[in-house]
Amino acid sequence: MSKQLSNIASEATERTNTTGVMTPILELQPDDGLMWVIKNAVERGQQAQGIPIYADLKDGSGNDLPADTRMAIQFESPNDDDAQTVSEPKTNIRAYRTLSIQDQQNEEYIDQVKHILKGSQLRVDDVDKMYISVDSSVQVDWSQGTRVTIAESAVKEV
Repeated sequence: MSKQLSNIASEATERTNTTGVMTPILELQPDDGLMWVIKNAVERGQQAQGIPIYADLKDGSGNDLPADTRMAIQFESPNDDDAQTVSEPKTNIRAYRTLSIQDQQNEEYIDQVKHILKGSQLRVDDVDKMYISVDSSVQVDWSQGTRVTIAESAVKEV
């Protein structure tokens, strides 16, 4: 069954990043007894490869995060000392600054918000954690309307 993951999902915990280093802004963990399989090939747009992540990232003043903010998917299992980056980090978030979430979902622009996994898929068990992380000079402020959603077509819950 497909599963939409976002900052308002019951499995999500919103976090505040530490400036200047890659740190989580959104923690996602499956409910007990469940697992997510995150596919690295969403068949929308020109490129088959990648996971669309739709986002509106705001700082404490309600401004967009800087364009040079880096963004990545990270993963942590109980045996890991630190979260591992499992996607190719986006080196800037210009698409998130210039496109509305509705435009990000548009066939014409979706490739700009796809994150490419380093492997063919990511399996997240109920004891694991998946993160959407950023490296930015400012902190994300969830009270300013920040939103993050992973495309439902990329996530299978089993």
